[in-house]
Amino acid sequence: MEKSFEGIKAAMATFKNAAMVLYLEERKISEQLGVSLDTSIIPGIVLDAFSCELALKALAAKKGISVERNHLLDELFNKLPESDKNNISEKVIEILNESRTKYGIEEFNICLQKVGKTFVDWRYYYENYRRIDLIFFVKFSMVVEEYVKSL
Repeated sequence: MEKSFEGIKAAMATFKNAAMVLYLEERKISEQLGVSLDTSIIPGIVLDAFSCELALKALAAKKGISVERNHLLDELFNKLPESDKNNISEKVIEILNESRTKYGIEEFNICLQKVGKTFVDWRYYYENYRRIDLIFFVKFSMVVEEYVKSL
């Protein structure tokens, strides 16, 4: 896959689609059986985190920023120009304020730091207990990917 904006964006879509297949198939099977399986949540998180990483790398490529060999979402995000960071963080905050009270930039930065190593950590979930703010992670990932698609 080429390292251009379009090439990275295409890879992002591939991994996001794979994550969605896992999530949707699990939901369908769980509904058929009448029980929650939760067997695909971990692989889905890993695929979603990699998709988000690729979205941030695509955006960096579009802006001429080099981000080789980095899997940390917070570090990738922080390399972006202020205008892009502001557009993304403001949208995430707007979405999260629909369900959380007084959610602002401080909370955004704390949550982003906590999910920063999601791809790295969740690939090895069996080594240690893992926790994630899944709502923040999913909303952040969604907003970043939608932002990249809009360019």
